[in-house]
Amino acid sequence: MTKIRVGLIGVGNWAEYGHLPALNLLPEYVLTAVHSRDITKANALAQRHGIPHALDSVEALVRHPEVDLVVVLNTAPQHEATVRAAIAAGKDVYCEWPLTPSKAVSQELAALAKQASVRHIVGLQRRLNPDYRYVRDLLKDGYIGELRSVRLHISVEYFQRERKAALHFTIPPENFSSLLSIYGGHY
Repeated sequence: MTKIRVGLIGVGNWAEYGHLPALNLLPEYVLTAVHSRDITKANALAQRHGIPHALDSVEALVRHPEVDLVVVLNTAPQHEATVRAAIAAGKDVYCEWPLTPSKAVSQELAALAKQASVRHIVGLQRRLNPDYRYVRDLLKDGYIGELRSVRLHISVEYFQRERKAALHFTIPPENFSSLLSIYGGHY
């Protein structure tokens, strides 16, 4: 079996404590490259986890011959440029949610990926959380009964002035009000 060679873009806590442990448990994947805006962080992460290539640009990672799948873990405002680069390089893409803070841009990226025959997914890890999967199974088995209503609550109004500048994209409600419609209600 040929392993899928993975390049990570973004080396924060979510990469190190979320994605890296999961990918290391899956025999179908091998981590081959990593990029951070801070090359010293990329080098440190690569050394800690035995990743052969620490690269100094998004372009270098998406064009690297030992990368089949680009995992996008940088901040949401950076997703657009990163995903565009991966699509242009013909690489499959896993992007953490949200794809972008803009419905129109997200729709455009989805269309570009389809046009380029690039496989792509926007990851929302909670749908795979064991608790959520358990409830899904209870519903599927009829244990709970018929599902008649679902409510999703996202709090973006609180502490706006105190939010880090990197999270300001989360404040305008139009950035999230209809993202579900991009994928026909599916992530």
